Amino acid sequence: MRLALKQLSFQTTPMTRRSSDTSGSLASSVESSLRVEPLQFQENEREGPFNVYEDGDETGVYTSEDKKPTPSYYHKLLNRAKPEYITKHLDYASFKVVFRTWVQIWSSVIICVVPRSRTWVGPAAYLFQIIGFIAVSGGTSMVFNLAMSFMCMVYILIGWLHSIIALAISVKLRGNTSPQEYAESLIREGICTMENLEACTAADIYSGRHLQTRCTVIFIFAILSSMIIFGLSSRIHPTFRQGMICGIIAMLINVCYDVFYPVFLPLQVGLAVLKPMGLALALKVVCSMVVFPTTSNFRYVDGVLKHLKALEKACKGNSRFLSSCKPSEPNFGNYKKFARDIVGIRSKLPLLDLDALLSKYEITFGRFDAGSIGEMRSSLRNVISFSSSFEQYYQMFEERVDLANNNIRGLSRRRSSVGSSKFEDDGHSKLFATVHEHYRVVGEYEDKKRINLLRKRICNVDPQDRVTLLDIVHISELSSTLFTRFLETNTKSIADIIKWIEAANQFRIYSLLPKKWELHKEKQKEMNEVLVETRQTLLVAIKELGSTDKLIAAVKEFSKNEEVLLSLITHTCLLLYVTKQQTESILRLVDLLLSIDESTPTPKIFTFFGKSKRDKPRVRSHLNMDESPDDISTPNIDTGVQRRNPDALAPTSIFHYFGSKTIKIYKLLMNKHLWFWIRSGVLTCVCATPFFCRTTASWYHGNRLVWIVIMCGVSTSEYTGETIYVFYCKVVYSFFGCLLGMVMWYISTGNGRGNYYGYSAVTAVGYLYLTYYRHFSSHRALVPAILFAVTCSLVMGTSWVDGQYNHLANVGYGFHVAWLRFISVIIGLCVGFLASIIPKPSTSKVAIRKILAKVLSESANLHCAVSNFALNRVENSQVHLLDRHDLTVEKFRSVLIILAGISHLMTPIQFEVPLTGIWPEKLYKRLQNAVTDIIQLYFILLSIFNRVEDPATWIPHMLRRIGWTDTELCADLFAVAHMTSGSLSSKRELPKFTRANISLKHLDLLRSQWGITRFSLNERFYSEEKEKENEGDSDVLHDSLMENIDFNALFSADGQLDIVALIIGHLIYKRFDEVMLIVKQLVGEKYDMHESIFDVADDENDSLLRNSN
Repeated sequence: MRLALKQLSFQTTPMTRRSSDTSGSLASSVESSLRVEPLQFQENEREGPFNVYEDGDETGVYTSEDKKPTPSYYHKLLNRAKPEYITKHLDYASFKVVFRTWVQIWSSVIICVVPRSRTWVGPAAYLFQIIGFIAVSGGTSMVFNLAMSFMCMVYILIGWLHSIIALAISVKLRGNTSPQEYAESLIREGICTMENLEACTAADIYSGRHLQTRCTVIFIFAILSSMIIFGLSSRIHPTFRQGMICGIIAMLINVCYDVFYPVFLPLQVGLAVLKPMGLALALKVVCSMVVFPTTSNFRYVDGVLKHLKALEKACKGNSRFLSSCKPSEPNFGNYKKFARDIVGIRSKLPLLDLDALLSKYEITFGRFDAGSIGEMRSSLRNVISFSSSFEQYYQMFEERVDLANNNIRGLSRRRSSVGSSKFEDDGHSKLFATVHEHYRVVGEYEDKKRINLLRKRICNVDPQDRVTLLDIVHISELSSTLFTRFLETNTKSIADIIKWIEAANQFRIYSLLPKKWELHKEKQKEMNEVLVETRQTLLVAIKELGSTDKLIAAVKEFSKNEEVLLSLITHTCLLLYVTKQQTESILRLVDLLLSIDESTPTPKIFTFFGKSKRDKPRVRSHLNMDESPDDISTPNIDTGVQRRNPDALAPTSIFHYFGSKTIKIYKLLMNKHLWFWIRSGVLTCVCATPFFCRTTASWYHGNRLVWIVIMCGVSTSEYTGETIYVFYCKVVYSFFGCLLGMVMWYISTGNGRGNYYGYSAVTAVGYLYLTYYRHFSSHRALVPAILFAVTCSLVMGTSWVDGQYNHLANVGYGFHVAWLRFISVIIGLCVGFLASIIPKPSTSKVAIRKILAKVLSESANLHCAVSNFALNRVENSQVHLLDRHDLTVEKFRSVLIILAGISHLMTPIQFEVPLTGIWPEKLYKRLQNAVTDIIQLYFILLSIFNRVEDPATWIPHMLRRIGWTDTELCADLFAVAHMTSGSLSSKRELPKFTRANISLKHLDLLRSQWGITRFSLNERFYSEEKEKENEGDSDVLHDSLMENIDFNALFSADGQLDIVALIIGHLIYKRFDEVMLIVKQLVGEKYDMHESIFDVADDENDSLLRNSN
């Protein structure tokens, strides 16, 4: 059936045949002219199923993820009750992760149980298990555990240092009393005797009678200083959060206990905290080196395998979709599933980067050195990036189907995969429909102008020359026939790469076992032969993709009319470019692996001191994963423009210079992040206030209520939604953690004060369950998984310590410890909650809006960077992007990472109370997608300019085609970027009439360049003889298309790039138009001038002008 369609589609068909599938309507004046007869060979179309990406796509209409029915609360609760974090992780890989962490934590239990080691550790031995569950060693490499332990220890020491300094200052204010003098004074006053001096001294210190206001103020400043340092440094990278928590715990325990001391004894409390915390971190490192040790090198390669397997699955689905592609079917939107999978793969790439970075600083035995890891990282990113470009090919089909169906709609009602907002309250919409307020409609002028212009241009097109729905189906069928086999080849090549990497990553230290070495060498040779064959297959595929003779012959058979033929060429060239890019990126990865076979056919020892021939100087990106919107800039781009102060001229004296610097310092001090952590520190001091008062200090100390202060310090979040989520999680999971800890305690010892064997046995089983939960439970954040395990271990650890010891601060065991811990959590959370709502609530909605605004402004800078690179290539054809660590490319990737982080900021918004109205989630998702598309399209354009073989000839032509040589078009683009970013940042309305519809101006520009009357995105080159022959009559159909069209120019390497650049440039304009209308829907409009004035001022309606003529 497919062959019959192909043969029929290649025949020259009469101009009168048109598809009956065209649906929709235009104005009544146009409708009759577009009415056509059905095609006579329609019954020969191939049979379905169509547009199949994955199993289940054979029937039905495409449904986006957001429109799928959400499970009920009962089903959610049922799913939570299922221990899938255990049942789905009973494999060997999960066992290695869990067993290492379990050994780490249970070893600390044994240390606390043995009397001698327990006595040496001290009264804070319960910190052993707490730090163990916070900083688990399972699932990470040796060097990562070493680096994290070192970082956590640095934070702990910084916290201890603050306490030491505060204690030293307070003792100085008291007169530098020595411990001997203090003991003598106690004996002299009759409070203590020589027999009970040690116990009596401790009781006297913690009675609180030595507290002085002037001394406690010093400790308050110590808390503020350390909270600011910890909080601001945690923004460097998400991994610093773990160190911050350890530092806050150590600092608050030291400060709250050292404030009692009238003498300088920093080791008294400091060692009691440092011993268990330091030993816990040391156990973390030791277990990572002894129990199933892994290197970052191994973990990175293993992560690459997981990404390649996901990519292979996506590419297999894409190949399946292309082979069954039919744009006229309602389920054509299934291609968005491929885009979804690619986005999912790309979003996980930053997690691998840390292992790639750390692999250079470790000793490893394997086949991959640091340079190979860097090359693999770059090659993997290229394969994923070029694979994602297929989405643009399918989007072009989607837009052509709309035009063929006369489905002309404004961009404000653009087809979107984004479903209804989860923030919308559908249950109350009908009940309160009569009192709902609605915003006025915005963007009507731009939409009407767009629709009218498109309809006007369609009216100018002869119905015989239109591209019909059946033409589009034929084009997709021909493209599928020509390119599906290449996609299948690429998918198979990825599968072969996966097999090679799996074999190479297993060829490590265990291969030194008897008879293993030769087996691995045989496997390596076998995989090398497979990869050599794969390379040859890819080279043949690239050669066929580069040789356009067969493609031109196939296209020439499809000779219906000029516009249909040019549309076929456009789609074919776009698919050819994307397929070739993907194939070449896979070939580059294959070449890398084959070069590794030559350089390191067997494993070697690689150290930090070794060098690799693939090592290249690394350029550090100045952006981090928690980037502030105000810091998004392009410092690497040389610029001839400069920002000015509208209130002052440039500094002309030293006074002006120092004044400007002072203002900058003032603005830095007014940073919102700084003041948030100042507020957090103040609220933490409020919780610690009873420790600073004589009347309450002893009671607070005796009941171990320092956990109120700690819970307040570690529970502050900058955004209200996140704070509410953390509040909910900590209350719920603290309750269940206390409950589980209490049950475990009574199982282990009954009503006693603790049993060595029972405690060890129960924790061995219970902590194994908690370890599974800590590693594999699924939550929006790590807080529930960590807190559940930490609370349980705190109840168990505190009960054991207080049951076995006789301390001043003894709160008992079992139930008393559990309820005291739960009350501490509630009080600490309530106080910490105020940090995000005082002086005004801070919401991640503002952060999302400002990030999008800043990236929109930055997109104009990226436009300049791409254009400057194109000009540099025109002047010097040897200029190219660097294969690795190119500054411009790194900038693109950094901005894309920031945009991907918006999804993380959207999560806590659902926990915020909508006081004034529901958050427009759907609009922000559309805006995020549009801005991401703009950045990705600019990157594709950058790579196109980088690939041009004859830049002096072709790049100026490309710049002319995409409109970058037109001053007005560029000015309109910059105006849209500036207006939308400014309005989004300031929440100010946009003018009712704007410079939107840039995409239509681009079409008009192309129309004038080609000398035709209709809109078209199809590049055209004609032979010189025919151009002279038909000079002045370029809009008339040629008698013989094959003689007029210059196929050699169109299908040349640079000609194909020119066609793709034209499409990409137009898509950029269209996305900016969409951004303008989305931002209008967010901020509204102003300057209400009636649009009918433009019709009054039209030359056609001016009677005086007509009379004078």
